[in-house]
Amino acid sequence: MSSWRKPKKANLSTGVVWISLFLFVSAFLLVAVMLPGCGDTNTEGAKPSSSSKPKMDKPKVDLSKTKSPEHKLASLEKGFVVALENPTVSDFSALLDNLEIKFPKNSREQIADAIIEIKKEVSKEGKDIGYLEAGRGLDGCVPITERGKKSLAQAKELCVRLLSKYSSK
Repeated sequence: MSSWRKPKKANLSTGVVWISLFLFVSAFLLVAVMLPGCGDTNTEGAKPSSSSKPKMDKPKVDLSKTKSPEHKLASLEKGFVVALENPTVSDFSALLDNLEIKFPKNSREQIADAIIEIKKEVSKEGKDIGYLEAGRGLDGCVPITERGKKSLAQAKELCVRLLSKYSSK
């Protein structure tokens, strides 16, 4: 006799396994194809091309509704008037506290205006930084041991040069 045998009948559970596998692979491929188009596909450090997204300016913030220099800066940072309890207001408040010590001759309003000017000047150089980064840059430009020795204008000029040259954004 020959060694040929009749094939076994397919088990019902084998069919279910194949169907489940097919559905899983189909769903995976569908997600893999659709997902990249859903969001920003740029990797860290990659610059978007000019044709990928139109550059939109942040909406103008009604600064008349802000209550303090730190509230003003936080609202500019977020692009809308934030609540006074917003953590960004606290961040700017602590930053302005440090800068007030370093520039005792200047008011909080003058220091906040200097931060706004730093951000604008650095943006003109093609670097997209936030107000908080501009303020931290100003804070870093003057060591605490130098408090009162440098004017706000000198520190602002130094900060703009450094951020324009070394900022990664």
